[in-house]
Amino acid sequence: MMVFVNEAITWETKPSSVLRDFLILLHPFAPHLAEELWGKLHSAFRLPSASLSYAPWPKFDFALLVEDVLEIPVQVNGKLRDVIQVPATASQADLEKAARSAEKVKSFLDGKAIKKIIIVPKKLVNIVVG
Repeated sequence: MMVFVNEAITWETKPSSVLRDFLILLHPFAPHLAEELWGKLHSAFRLPSASLSYAPWPKFDFALLVEDVLEIPVQVNGKLRDVIQVPATASQADLEKAARSAEKVKSFLDGKAIKKIIIVPKKLVNIVVG
């Protein structure tokens, strides 16, 4: 919820439907505050003000959880050296290529022999050098 608040505070306009859903989700954690904000929201938009306790729970959409781009940490000898962004459909070969070509990683690979590359799909790339 704090991630949402930190993101939404930067929005130029805040849709009332998004704010309503947020208050419904906030209600179990801070009922008095949520009810107070619910009343202010409904008076500001001149909406009928029913109690928040009787508002229907927001619908869940699985499609909104799908990520197109993943952030993959790249380690050299177990130490984090960079974080790369790759498509979610990237293969292990694509991950290895992207990890080797990352600017911050190149300096740790120059002149050293790569002993092993450990790839945990969609999670991590670790390059072991000697």
